[in-house]
Amino acid sequence: MMLLDGNYPDTSRLIPKKFSTEITISLSVLIRIMKALGTSSTECVHWELLEHKIVFSNQSDKIYYGEPIEISANANIEGELFDISFNAKYIKECCEFFMDAKERYAIDDVTIKMFSPIRPVIFTIDESKYIYLVTPVRTS
Repeated sequence: MMLLDGNYPDTSRLIPKKFSTEITISLSVLIRIMKALGTSSTECVHWELLEHKIVFSNQSDKIYYGEPIEISANANIEGELFDISFNAKYIKECCEFFMDAKERYAIDDVTIKMFSPIRPVIFTIDESKYIYLVTPVRTS
């Protein structure tokens, strides 16, 4: 194996340093909701942050049912409330990433830190020992 000289990309610029919103939700609940929405890997899932819960919806269900299917989940939300959308594929991959930590450390809560609906979002578990970055998508 040969080591290459050069600089590794500066990843510190990708991870926000300030957050306006912090959410704590059960990883098991988040996984069940993503499965229940039946989203394919190319679809977007919309999150509406309310005072003590998140309302998840999948806009593609509007085509089949006339309106989007909504699923609510209790969550501890501190800070600014807003709507945000993600590619379903990346949220599912994030949940799968955390499944190992969940089983290893018997931890079920995931913390989600956000700054705005258009900035990268940080998912953490076990006091930030595990970090996963997800970029939101813009929807109309």
